[in-house]
Amino acid sequence: MSEVIDIAQILLVDDEKIFAGPFLRHAKKLHLNAHWEATGRSALNYLLDNHNNIALVVLDMDLPDLNGFDVQKAITRLYPHIHIIITTARMLSETDYIVGIELNAKQYLDKGLGLNVLFSHIRQNLQRSSKQTKERKGKALKYDKGLKYDEGAGQFIFNGNALKITKAQRTILLTLYNNPNTCISSETLISKAGLVPTALIRTYISRIRASLKVVGLNNPENLIKSETNEGYRYSP
Repeated sequence: MSEVIDIAQILLVDDEKIFAGPFLRHAKKLHLNAHWEATGRSALNYLLDNHNNIALVVLDMDLPDLNGFDVQKAITRLYPHIHIIITTARMLSETDYIVGIELNAKQYLDKGLGLNVLFSHIRQNLQRSSKQTKERKGKALKYDKGLKYDEGAGQFIFNGNALKITKAQRTILLTLYNNPNTCISSETLISKAGLVPTALIRTYISRIRASLKVVGLNNPENLIKSETNEGYRYSP
């Protein structure tokens, strides 16, 4: 009996619809959740708000807009917890292999080997990713029973559960988190998050609190306090 893999999401980055279609159908048949982006830029944009849900990127080297190595480098720098499998239909040089390995590629696979071989490697990588995630969460629980920011994964964890928040919400919460018991003005939080000056910061705070409640915090308004006409304060 095969090992059960925790729910994880795969991001396929490949401009060939003739490859992506069968890939997505094969993933669905194996009960794996996969998302497809056809260009390097669209993949990086997708990861901005969805990297917490991505365990593995299957990356084609030959993209229409960006060099595959540049996409790989960006993913490794911004989201080091994400595993990467490189696929290609062309012959790679020794230098290509070395550069890819240095940039955190877990494997190189020839598309000609077929989907069965590719998904065998995908399942192995998902199992390793799941184990590493559990280890990170275990460390978070061991050293901090409350709210913790995992820099490697780029996400907040409360009692071992990852907060599902957007990039802007994460930036706001991180600003407060890094300045405990300090009142941070709404204007500063708006600026840090790159929002338009007219943005309603209370809406973002409300959604952050709601996310904290989902992962088990009963009174999030006591952790992120509102200071009348002044701003907000993180009070651990």
